[in-house]
Amino acid sequence: MAADVLLEAGKCHAGNGNYEQALRSFKKACQLDKSITIDPSQAAGRLVAEYLVASGIRKAFLDDLQAAFADFSQAGQYPRLYHLMRCITSFQSHSQNRR
Repeated sequence: MAADVLLEAGKCHAGNGNYEQALRSFKKACQLDKSITIDPSQAAGRLVAEYLVASGIRKAFLDDLQAAFADFSQAGQYPRLYHLMRCITSFQSHSQNRR
């Protein structure tokens, strides 16, 4: 039960862009319940990156391209995001062509 609460807390932290807090929650959950087979750093990184990409897209639609690029760049630091980075690169090329 406590591990489930920690997993949900980790998801909430990641959904708000808080990688370190998400990582701590996921690690604690894995320690409490050995049947949880996630990699805490990859799970936290993937969820935070998803948050940052969504945030960047929202900012881009509001024409705040500098802030959008900052979010996209930050998302790229997390593991296993090659496919997302391809989308971002495509978006950046498209937005620069609009100018």
